[in-house]
This record gives sequence, structure tokens and C-alpha cells, in this order.
Amino acid sequence: MTVSENHAAPTSARVILLPGLGADGRMFDPQRTAFPHLETPSWIAHRETESLPDYALRMVDTLNADKPFYLGGASFGSMVALEMARHLRPQAVFLIGGCRSGQQVPWYLKYWEPAGRVIPDAMVDLVRRLPVRVWASLLHAGPRHAGLFRDMMTNVPIPFLRWGHRAILRWEGVADLAMPVHHIHGGIDRILPVRRVKPDTVVDSAGHLLNLTHPEAVNAFIRDRVF
Repeated sequence: MTVSENHAAPTSARVILLPGLGADGRMFDPQRTAFPHLETPSWIAHRETESLPDYALRMVDTLNADKPFYLGGASFGSMVALEMARHLRPQAVFLIGGCRSGQQVPWYLKYWEPAGRVIPDAMVDLVRRLPVRVWASLLHAGPRHAGLFRDMMTNVPIPFLRWGHRAILRWEGVADLAMPVHHIHGGIDRILPVRRVKPDTVVDSAGHLLNLTHPEAVNAFIRDRVF
């Protein structure tokens, strides 16, 4: 199913969204007009030997769960959101370009895990500072959004990037939760190809940054599922 553009009035629902591994709260600026009460928590410092579920459990303590809310995230953020939902009981969970386990990550990204142990920080930094046009091609995004992604990534500590990649690949995933899980995905996502996941909705012309490049579709998808 595809989503059409929706310009409905903003909703008062409390929505909490977690950014991708190499991103921060700026990733969700296009969602703030639709969800004025949107919260975008910052990542806490990781512990080198902890798993993604252990990290997510510590993230739980950063949120105020006293009032009803919806939890979600983009890419890595959606994975952490799934694990947090085991403990927080949100009204629903939203996956934006995400997946349910490390087994759904494509094979070519799995080769980065052993390489990441030996590649020096200087080389990692060189990769994340690739020209905007390279990121635009990889992410299937325009220069503005690709440039924002590159800027966000260069501000993320390299040890966190290394740990996050490793944690994703070792993540067993979340099969079932007590609340609904809603998944929207880009049809031409090159990071997490749509053929490897089972989203509820596919935005055919979107890549991995679909909430930035196709905000109307993503906002409508979330808005139609909050109550």
C-alpha cells in the first residue's frame, strides 16, 4: 500500500521519535509541524560491551512514561524503540525505514563489522565526510537532505558508530509486542532494502531518509494511526 500526501491539521498526540545511528533530533524537523509535542531524545553514552537490548533498557530511564505516548524511530532508532517498548508500553510503535532484527540487515553491511575493528578512526572519518553527492546517491536524497545527514554523522562520536553497527548485527530482534507496530519503508532504500523487511506501507520513490524526503507521506502515516 502506498501513502498519499496529507496536509491535515497538527495533532496533539504525544509522539517520541528516536533518530538513526548517525543522526540527531534535526532528522525529525519535518515532523514537528504535524506533531507540535514531538520529542526527540538524545542518545546516551554507550557501554562498549553492552547489547542493543541493554542499551535500550538504559534509554528507558530518559523518558517520562507517566502520560500516554507513541514511540518510534528511524532506522537504528526504530530498533531501539522496539526494545524500549518491551518495558514502556507505548500506545503503538512506529518503524520508519527500520527492521525487526539484525538478520534483516543486508549481507554487504555485515562485512563492515569485522572491518570496523581494525579500520582506524581517521579512515572512518574520511568515509563519513564523503562528498554530499555520494551520500545523495547512496541515500537517494537531494543535496539538502544528504548534506544534513552528513553533517549529523560527522557530529556523532566514532566509537558510538562502531558500537551501534556491531549491536545491530548481533541483535536478535523483537518478534511480538503487546501494542501495535506500524512500519513504513522506502521502496528504493539501499541501506535496508524493502525486500528484506515486511512493512505495512511502502513509499515507492523514497530511500532511507524517507521522513526527510517524503515528510507528507510519513506524517500522514503516523497521524492516521494515533488516537
